[in-house]
Parts: sequence; C-alpha cells; structure tokens
Amino acid sequence: MITRSSINQIMESVRLEEVIGEFVTLKKKGTNWIGNCPFHQEKTPSFVVTPAKNLYKCFGCGASGNAVGFLMDHDHLSYPDAIRWLAGRYNIIVEEEISADSEAERVRKSERDRLYDLHELAGAFYRRLLHDSEEGQAIGLSYFRERGLAPDTMNAFGLGYSRDARDAFLRMATEAGYSEEETTAAGLTARNEQGQGFDRFRGRVMFPFYNLSGKIIAFGARSLRNDKKEAKYLNSPETLIYSKGDGLYGLFQARKAIQKKENTYLVEGYIDLLTLVQSGIEEVVASSGTALTQRQARLLGRLTPRVTLVYDGDEAGQKAAIRGVDILLEADLNVFVVTLPEGEDPDSYCRKLGTGAFQAYLQEEARDFLRFKTEMLISESGDDPLKKAEMLRDLAGTIACISDPLKRSTYCTDIAARTGVAESVFVDAVNRARITKATQGRPDDRRAALDSLPTPTTTSGTEPDLPDTALGNDRQTLLSDEHQEEDVIRLLLQSATHEVRDGRSVVGMVVDTLDEVNWDNPFLEIIFRCYEERWKRDRSCPATYELLNHPDESVRKLAARLASKQYNISRHWSEKFQIEVPLPEDRLLEDVLNALNRVNMKKVIRLMHETLQEMKQATDSGLETPEILENFVIYKEMHSNLSRTLGTVVSH
Repeated sequence: MITRSSINQIMESVRLEEVIGEFVTLKKKGTNWIGNCPFHQEKTPSFVVTPAKNLYKCFGCGASGNAVGFLMDHDHLSYPDAIRWLAGRYNIIVEEEISADSEAERVRKSERDRLYDLHELAGAFYRRLLHDSEEGQAIGLSYFRERGLAPDTMNAFGLGYSRDARDAFLRMATEAGYSEEETTAAGLTARNEQGQGFDRFRGRVMFPFYNLSGKIIAFGARSLRNDKKEAKYLNSPETLIYSKGDGLYGLFQARKAIQKKENTYLVEGYIDLLTLVQSGIEEVVASSGTALTQRQARLLGRLTPRVTLVYDGDEAGQKAAIRGVDILLEADLNVFVVTLPEGEDPDSYCRKLGTGAFQAYLQEEARDFLRFKTEMLISESGDDPLKKAEMLRDLAGTIACISDPLKRSTYCTDIAARTGVAESVFVDAVNRARITKATQGRPDDRRAALDSLPTPTTTSGTEPDLPDTALGNDRQTLLSDEHQEEDVIRLLLQSATHEVRDGRSVVGMVVDTLDEVNWDNPFLEIIFRCYEERWKRDRSCPATYELLNHPDESVRKLAARLASKQYNISRHWSEKFQIEVPLPEDRLLEDVLNALNRVNMKKVIRLMHETLQEMKQATDSGLETPEILENFVIYKEMHSNLSRTLGTVVSH
C-alpha cells in the first residue's frame, strides 16, 4: 500500500498542465490552459486546465478531476497505478507501508505478475503453433483463412492454436520455470481423476482476452471437431487476474475508436467482431455469447453514450438482442438495435454486402431499442388481452431501468400511444416497477433507486390522498436533499477556512449546524465527515487535494466537480444596468446561512411528509393520532420560521 506521505509528495510535485499535455494539445490562455477534450469529440475547445487549483474541467461533456483522475479515466488505470505513473513521471520513489496486510498484498501482486507473464507465454505459444506447426497451419490457419481473416487481423488480436495433445503447454511452461500449481491457478491446465496434469485447451483455435492495459488475462477457444459430446466453445475460468463479468472481447483494441465515434457495436461472436474490424468498423466488442453484467455496462458507459446491438436476424437473434439490455439502460446508455435478414449473422452479411454497403446498412437500420422491443412484443401478443397486459408489464420494467426522468416520460408517452393504453395507467406501472426495483438488491442500489423515484403526483395514481393544504407549494417538492447538500459541500471545498462572523469559519458553522444530520448522498457525507473529523480533532481542515485523491472514485469525482463549480456574475449587471452586485466573497456569510437553512428546510419538509403518511395510516386503521399531530404542528412551525428566514418557500 502506497504511504500517504508518498501520495502527498507526488501530488505536490505534479504540474497538471504537464501531465495532461502528454495526451492533449494545450494552449495557454491567461492563467489557464485550453484544448480539445479527450473524452468526447469537439471542434471548439472546451477543455480547461487550471494549474492554480490542480483541476481540469470540460464544459462540453462535464468531465473533471485532477491528475490522478485524468489518468484513471484516460488510460483506465487503477488508483495505485495512476499514482505510480505520476511518481515515474517526476522521478519520485514510491514508499510502501510495511505491514502484514501490505506484505500479503506484495505477495498477491507477485502472484498476479506471474499470472500475467504466464498468459503472455501462453499467447506466444499458441501464436507460434498456429503459424509454425503443421497441425496449426492445417487446421487453425486454414480455418481463419476460410473465414476471410487477413494476417494483419490475426496478428492484431493475437489469434492462435492449441495442439491436440494432453500436456503440450504444461510441459513447455514447466521447462520455462513455472510450476503446475501456477498453470492451474492461471486456468491453463487442470488435473484428471488419476492426478495427471493436462492442458485445458487442446485442438482449438485460440482467442486471447486483453485487459485495458493490453495484457492477456484469459482465452476463449473454439473446437473445430464435429464431436457433439465436446463443448464447441471453452473459456478460461475465473482467476486472480480475470473475472468473466469485467471485460468484453475486443474492448482493448476498440476503446479509442469507441471514444472517437461515441458509439460501440455489440455483437455475439469472435468471428463477427473480427470481420467487422477488418471491414473498417473498429468500434465493436463481443459479448461472446454470455449475458451482460453491470460491470461491463458501466465500463462501456465510461467510453461512449451509445451502444448498438447487432445480432442475427432469426428469432433467437432477436431474443439475444433483448437479453441483458436492461443493464445497459441502467448504465444510462442510449441503446439501438440493428436486426439482420433471417439466416444472416454480422460476419456472413458483411461479407455478402461488402464493406461500404454493410456500413451503410448499420447506419440506416439502427432503431431505438424500446421501439424495437415494443413492436416485437405487440406482434407476439396479438389480440390476446392477457398477453398484452404481460407485454406492458415487461415494457414498464424496462423503462423503470432508465434513470433520466425526461427519457422515461418520453418513452411512456410513445409506448402508450403505440399500445393504446392510457398514459396515466402505464406511468403508474412504470412507477410500481421502479419501487419494486428499489426494494430489492443491495442496500446501495436500493438507496439510489429510491432517491431517484419521481415525486408522487395525482396523475400517476401512486400517492395517497393527502390534505391539499398540508404542504402548500411544497407539494411538488422532491424529497431528496442532494442539491442543498451539494451547495454546503461546495462552500466547504472552496471556502472552508474563511472567517465569516465573529471569528467563526465556514467549516465551524457547517460542522456545528449539521453534525447530527442524516445525509441523503453517501459520498457527500463522506466529504463532510472528513471536514468534521479534522475540525473536531484539531480545528484544521483537509487539504482539497486530499479529497481529490480519496480512495473512493465517486468521492474524487464529486469533490473535483464541486471544487471547480463557480457562479460568475455577468459584467452587464454593473456596466449596462448600473446594478451593483456583491462579489462572492462579500456574500459568503449569507451564502453559508442560506445553504444551511435550505438543508434544514428540506429535511423538515421530509419530516412533514412522513408524518402525514403516518397520520393517514393511523386514521385508516381507526387509531387516534394526537402525538403524530403534535409532531406535525412542530414541524410546520419550523417550516414557517425557516421560510421567513429564507424569504421564500424552498423547492427542489
């Protein structure tokens, strides 16, 4: 584990414009540097590097962070690897903490390095057999040539062949200094019932899986024998360096093209992918016939806003196109589908049409996934009312996966019109599906889902009948406090040590006011607790760069965004309209008080809402509610006092 002192030394030595300048062409503008954002396509530079704050921000796509965050996002490095990259860049020796845990990690790292090396050895072994052995040329190479693959494509993806022998690889690896225990741990060999070691892959063409650093971590293998007892495809098992749900075949080779095109084509098979790449469609990955995972979807979401599914044109292919798409929607990806003519797959149809025509086909035939699914389910359900009801529940469950409320609303309107169901009824089904999702799964998932649920409305059919005057204009207020909480943390990150009144600092006022408050956003709470712990311990504050280098990626990104968030006042207010507007530093006390009062206001509104719910439940059960009513009166008075203080009724 890298020591905190080493991390601090490295971050104090880093010049952000130098680090980012190795990947982006930057031009100096005043005290800042500007360039084209590396995370999305743009013609007018909107990517700004601010050395004084050690922060970058893109005002086009919203990407922001420090040097560590940039390396993690741009080169997909882990946090420790990004720190080590910076240490190497500035010739700083990285100190590792010596402890039982770090010693175990050192051993574990050594094991990982051995597995990486062993897979590189295996990759070279299989490539050599494909090109240099009679068996490999006669079986493996002839198969790849028959499928139309060129030598450059085979080399770019490291294709190979495994001999049809019991322990050819095992004997070679042993001679190279690896133990049988290591080859077994790598998933490259195993033992039979007699205790004999044997190669996992035998007589198969080999497709290496690479991680995003370009290292081989696993293999997929296809048998060319007509033996129904033998599995056609065989993949590496999970190991210390490989998890089946973490990556996608071809992602290493495709990642830059995916970022550039802001789209990725998702196919099923290895050969489908290789044919498309060879035809000039580089932004393609393969699911290898397995269901997508949340980790894979999130990985794609870091690279592109859009995924286009390209599957076979038969019924099985259409079913495959639907399988796992909810996971892509949950990752906020825009999903499109291209269906091929019946009997065709991406490989065969690309070769039939030719490169140019197939690329045009992909562009012209891409359809919004939900429209595709709706049309397919309508066709299947026909006039059967029970099937139609099941279809609508299915579609509602899919739309419930979408976090963007505007997208959900648009799809609800569209599907209601296409199916003939009342929109309010369908919206109600979607909301029920979201509530079901929110009450299942892991606690973090439940919290995220509940926080993103829409405010109940009378049209959705999901809100109990509450007294119309109970909350007044706050009836439409969302119960999440995140915007108010963000404003408090922004003030801490930008002005924590500033004195605002009677020698009191911003951090002192915030900690004293909110020390017992429950936070809605767990990552905002982490930042607050860092300030609270340091302030209560020795009346100090964490340096901003400490939070920008927090071990949790979500905390780092949130801190970077809020630390760089500025509210600028147009010069026209004073120059054109002759209106004097106080500068941010002049209104700091007012901003702090308002931010704190808004957080308290939102929490009082929530308490009022929850109390009304308790009153209704008690009334429905025939119980008297004097204590609950008394609590509501107290909360209402608090609400009135805060409203007078703020001069407004706070809404979301």
